[in-house]
Amino acid sequence: MRLGSILWGATVVSAKKYSVPIFPDWVPEAVRLMAAKLWREHSKEKDPANARQFLERLIINPTMKRVWDELYKKRRIEHKATDEYLYPACVTNASAAVRNRRRALELRKKGGSVNEREADDLEAEAALYERENGQPADPISEQDRAAQLLFRDAYQSALKPQPIFAHDLRSNIRKLGDVAKQLREISSVLSSLKLADEARELKTIAEACDDQATDVLKTLRAHEQEGDDPWIITRNTGDIELRAFVADMVITTTNLFETELHGTIANIANAVFGRSDITGSTVREMLRVPASHDAC
Repeated sequence: MRLGSILWGATVVSAKKYSVPIFPDWVPEAVRLMAAKLWREHSKEKDPANARQFLERLIINPTMKRVWDELYKKRRIEHKATDEYLYPACVTNASAAVRNRRRALELRKKGGSVNEREADDLEAEAALYERENGQPADPISEQDRAAQLLFRDAYQSALKPQPIFAHDLRSNIRKLGDVAKQLREISSVLSSLKLADEARELKTIAEACDDQATDVLKTLRAHEQEGDDPWIITRNTGDIELRAFVADMVITTTNLFETELHGTIANIANAVFGRSDITGSTVREMLRVPASHDAC
């Protein structure tokens, strides 16, 4: 084997099929396992060179040390460390059930038919998690598993950013409406030609288009009223690729740690895009969401 490039002080050793990065000491063992798995598979991506670059940055960029330090930080009580993580992960069925029941209780306290229905859904999902909790024990801790999933999602999001613009959603709603109208007109023609079965099929498709348009409209209105969907980008300004990545990571951190770790997302984004100017405040401004628990 021969020596390859040196990135951020870490040597990359070239092998026959691909290069294997030497992990810095601060990379958690669980993350190394996930990174090695993705490294073995990166040649299958559409742009292997690009995939390799993102993986190298996520593995050895020193900014990522802040990410792992934050996610493994223990909570302190009266200046004494505890065994509880500051940002405990929620990835197992048991944890998900507890989370759902807590959220359902909070919604019921708020009251209202909408909150009640959502609480019912959360409790039904919690019951399902509890029934499935007899699965074999995971040999990796919950915090380690969440760190692995965060690394994987950061890599996949960097590789395939998919921004969704509000104006595109409005356009899709109009297109779905137009298609539904055309299908109904054709259905009427088919009925007049005694092709009843074919006419019914087109009517069914038209109804599906209407349902899809209604769902998209609900999502768009909720975002415009509450700003509760970071996937939807309203202002077509700035670095769209970065903003799509940030929005994706907000969803990931919320799912894994039940909080929007804006500072942690900023550190990951700096590593992925080779920057140093992205901060937690930058992330909040991109998403226009209320401040939450920040990682430093």
